[in-house]
Amino acid sequence: MKKTNWFIIGLLAFIMVLMNLGGFAQTKVIYVQLYDSLITDARYRDAVVRKAAGADVNYYGVSECIDNRAQAAALSQLLVLQHTAYPKSKAICVLAQKTTTGFNNFVAFLRGYNITHIGNQTFDGYNLEYEVWNEKNNITWNSFYQRLILIKETFGSVEVYWGKFTRQGQMDTLALMCNRILFSYYFDCAGITTLSQFAAKCKSLDNGRIAAIRNRVPVIAIYNTKPNFCGTFITNKGILNCFTAHNKAVDGKLGGYCNYIVSIKY
Repeated sequence: MKKTNWFIIGLLAFIMVLMNLGGFAQTKVIYVQLYDSLITDARYRDAVVRKAAGADVNYYGVSECIDNRAQAAALSQLLVLQHTAYPKSKAICVLAQKTTTGFNNFVAFLRGYNITHIGNQTFDGYNLEYEVWNEKNNITWNSFYQRLILIKETFGSVEVYWGKFTRQGQMDTLALMCNRILFSYYFDCAGITTLSQFAAKCKSLDNGRIAAIRNRVPVIAIYNTKPNFCGTFITNKGILNCFTAHNKAVDGKLGGYCNYIVSIKY
């Protein structure tokens, strides 16, 4: 083979490596609230996939669907549609039950769902959203950790939505057990008018969270796009522009960006 061809191949390989490092590999993630009464409608399922537009989708409301035969069948069709339309995107199941009984029932339902469904009909991973940092919920780290272990042992792939940095030891544990971590950056944008001000606010809230675990697990920034948080600002400035400014402020340690919840109807 000519030297020129080898040079081109080497250059392309180098570019591919760069694209998979840190801020080059931008994965968009969105949260979609499933409407259990609508999921049996093909138009709704098509709307979800179209509006998700190739992002990794974290699905809320799965527990209500899989406990109903018709809705469970429709859910599998939705997953097939997403995996077919966007083969590289991931379908993530959000486990956000508050009570121990509800959580254990959800895991049991999911285990049964996975036994009766294969391939594109199943989820690619599972997200534990159990707000151990929220003092109002009286959730202990041990209860959170036990749930994390159960998901990991049952399904293999697990990520977490993490709202507040508390102790370094907890972050180290998450970095070892999780496939990726979604960190929230929620705040009131009152008085913030520029992207640089937005980035500075994000950085001030970070407290070294990304730097502490960046070499062990992918980290994605998650913004709440509801108006009472920074939603209006992000909508006006564009979420990709906000992510880019934020990523520069934390030295390119983020691997993608995420909208908090997108309620999709049709």
